[in-house]
Amino acid sequence: METISDYIGLMTAAEDSGKYTEAKRYGEEALKKLDLAACPHRDTFYLYEHLGFAYNGLGEYSRAIDAYYKAYLIACRYIDENPKHVINILTKLGYNFIVIGNPGQGLVQFQKAEQHYQAYRKKFPADDAFYAHLLIGMAYCYVCLGELAKTGKVMAALDAFLPSLTNKHLLLDYHHIRGEYLIALQEYNEARRAFDECIKISNEVNSPRGGPEARIHLAVIDLLEGRLPDAIHTLRSVLKISRKLKLNGHICESALLLSKCYLLNKETAKSVSLEKRIRSVINKLDISWFYEKIREFDNLYKRLQPVYKTSQSIPDLLIKTINKHYKGSLYKDVVVGKSLAMQALYQQVAKIAPTDLPVLICGGTGTGKEFISRFIHQNSARANQVYLTAHCGVMSEPVLERELFGYTRDSFKGADEDKKGYIELASDGTLLMDEIGCLPQKIQQKLCYVLESKQVWPAGAKKAVPVNTRFLFTSGQEIEHLTRQGFFGKDLFYRLNTIVLTLPALRERRDDIPLLIEHFLGKYAPGKMKDVAPKRHGALMAPKEGEMKGEMPDAPRFTPDALRVLSAYPWPGNIMELENEIRRISILNGDLEVITPEMLSDTIQQSRPAPAPSVVSDGSTLRELKLAFEKDVITRALAGHNGHISRAAKQLGLNRVSLYKKMKTLGIKAK
Repeated sequence: METISDYIGLMTAAEDSGKYTEAKRYGEEALKKLDLAACPHRDTFYLYEHLGFAYNGLGEYSRAIDAYYKAYLIACRYIDENPKHVINILTKLGYNFIVIGNPGQGLVQFQKAEQHYQAYRKKFPADDAFYAHLLIGMAYCYVCLGELAKTGKVMAALDAFLPSLTNKHLLLDYHHIRGEYLIALQEYNEARRAFDECIKISNEVNSPRGGPEARIHLAVIDLLEGRLPDAIHTLRSVLKISRKLKLNGHICESALLLSKCYLLNKETAKSVSLEKRIRSVINKLDISWFYEKIREFDNLYKRLQPVYKTSQSIPDLLIKTINKHYKGSLYKDVVVGKSLAMQALYQQVAKIAPTDLPVLICGGTGTGKEFISRFIHQNSARANQVYLTAHCGVMSEPVLERELFGYTRDSFKGADEDKKGYIELASDGTLLMDEIGCLPQKIQQKLCYVLESKQVWPAGAKKAVPVNTRFLFTSGQEIEHLTRQGFFGKDLFYRLNTIVLTLPALRERRDDIPLLIEHFLGKYAPGKMKDVAPKRHGALMAPKEGEMKGEMPDAPRFTPDALRVLSAYPWPGNIMELENEIRRISILNGDLEVITPEMLSDTIQQSRPAPAPSVVSDGSTLRELKLAFEKDVITRALAGHNGHISRAAKQLGLNRVSLYKKMKTLGIKAK
């Protein structure tokens, strides 16, 4: 009978030979056959680490993140024994987030790793190679984020380590990021030398991936310098090598870029043929990663079109293939909101949704946490499975424990039958645990066991039940703060703190307020819009006289003044409060054509800011105008932060004391 050590040995041998499919098979076989709860933690850690490495080699990057995340949770249990395990896994998580097009989340992992490393250095001798690998990851993130100044600082730090670096694989990574940095600086000759060095080192260490990666970048340099035939020749050789080595990621990446080269060379038939040939390989890849690659190469193609004087259209075969996976929903604007804050959030969600990683969604009351959790579920591979919500803050501890984990007959007084808990009922689907900060300590410990072992132990049961549940968590409180105060367990905090989404307050995304108003008007209007002539601002603005071509729409319309009042209000209840306001207006004023500021609720009207003073004023001195202007600006700032002095002061560029003095002078009372 094989042990976990036997499987790890087989995986290591397969990976050393570049046989990632074989290594993946051994790893997944071990997960099915072995009881990992009974295996040594160290061996379980190495199993997940090697499995993550195998997924990487096959281009299954989201699966790699999932495996590395599980290794990270195990490593956290014996961090004092060897913190290098935690640093190593966080670094690998960071690299994978870069690959799937989420460098911001990758940077978070590297920053966590650096914090651990600084603590590690206080107990153990400094490890230059180890730290250099971490810095290389940070440099990758900064390049991807376009922060070249920060990249330069990290590269300068890396250059200091260079003489002491003897690990060839590490040198390979160093020259690779150096090449990407130089491309961003448009120093193509130096970048070419860096990638040539990558190829040289790859041949020395027999790295199956290093050479193809470097050659793809060399092809990009050829394109940027106007050598299209050279780029085509290079990419064809990369495609041939990648097929031979069964490197799915490199097959698709090189083929995709080669397809764009054919278009630039006015060889549309070859481009279409190539994209048809690689469609079957896409099924084996992480789709979110490949979608990012499509966008990256499309942008490069459009940039180079004028240079190569081509107007060929881009074939959409691969886009259709990808949309088939997610029914076209993941990358469409299906969520209301186009502000920069929300667009950044949607990009994060698009990367996270296809994975099975637990996600912590934070934000104030009414910010849409439950909505985002449903969005994640609907755009995951579990979309057709069950979605359940457990409200942690509304049930007593005994009831919550039974509802979550289930129980057997006669396990307590009144238990007359077996009952499955939320966790088991949501197996193969998604479970949202609402307000996780309210979870009692005892239940936190039991949940840690479920997250680690993928098993749930119902009350009174003689054995654990295997589950395949994806967990999403919401919190209106700062979990890290609760952990520091001792109200939330560190073990569970480590498991929740890998993927954190923070939803902005409505006052931080005021550009979305008109869109949300229109959305809720359509939702709560007594009837549907009918034959309305030109919509100047969607369903928001009252039409001018003579614009009507048919019947008056059933939904009321807002005057510009009413819209301005709604947009200026701080919305302490966020989207929920806005929705309730529009619902109230639709019910009470649905028979009216136009809504004026006077028809808004008393709360909103009372917070209405005073009108700005006129620049032209009868007999007003310059000082009077200045004071009136200051009063108006401060009043608006205080209203925007719901009367919070410190936040308003920060917005105005003042300290708290100075703001108090100005408020006293201007006769502004603190709420």
